[in-house]
Amino acid sequence: RDKDGELEICTTSNQDSPYLIGHSPIIGIDVWEHAYYLKYQNRRQEYIENWWKVFKLME
Repeated sequence: RDKDGELEICTTSNQDSPYLIGHSPIIGIDVWEHAYYLKYQNRRQEYIENWWKVFKLME
């Protein structure tokens, strides 16, 4: 949460953990190429869209 207590979107570099900056993640997605390249090659956007579809199924 931010200083006002609101949820916040956070990104980190080099696979650093949000815990290192005092955040407690509730969801995360790996967008480094090793996570999607074998199936999606250079189609990162398609990987992300399909990831959201799976996440929405869990709601």
